[in-house]
Amino acid sequence: MKRFISLCFALCVIALPAWAACTKPAGTDQRIAQTMTQINGYRQSAGLPALAPNPKLAQAATAHACDMAQMRKLSHKGSNGSTLPQRVKAQGYRFRVINENVGDITPNAAIGPMWFASPGHKANILDRGITDLGLGLALGAGNRHYWVMVGGRSK
Repeated sequence: MKRFISLCFALCVIALPAWAACTKPAGTDQRIAQTMTQINGYRQSAGLPALAPNPKLAQAATAHACDMAQMRKLSHKGSNGSTLPQRVKAQGYRFRVINENVGDITPNAAIGPMWFASPGHKANILDRGITDLGLGLALGAGNRHYWVMVGGRSK
């Protein structure tokens, strides 16, 4: 019986992020479209092709943004211990290359310029190996906006 209770508890903890509701800020679709345009503008100014929006990567990005908002912290690891490759595979995206940017900002700030000002985030945006892009945005406590960018190239 003890083992059964432990197993049930473990399953509930792992599944908790999927059960919790995710709040999206007003204008989410517009902000995601603007950020996609900014990211592709940075790539084009660097002589790189634009990234194509990918719904599977967007689902992985959105789920992770929601999870971070619920955890109230930035992390490349999910609350259930998941990694980027695990989250992307769970959405059915088979990849050769994958990368991720995360960030939290105030409501009126734009995430694209913030990422581009950071060398590591900028490197992910300008990665020559990626062709696809998914963006996610969730509203957290204190009106913080949690962003996730997932770039990839499929197999």
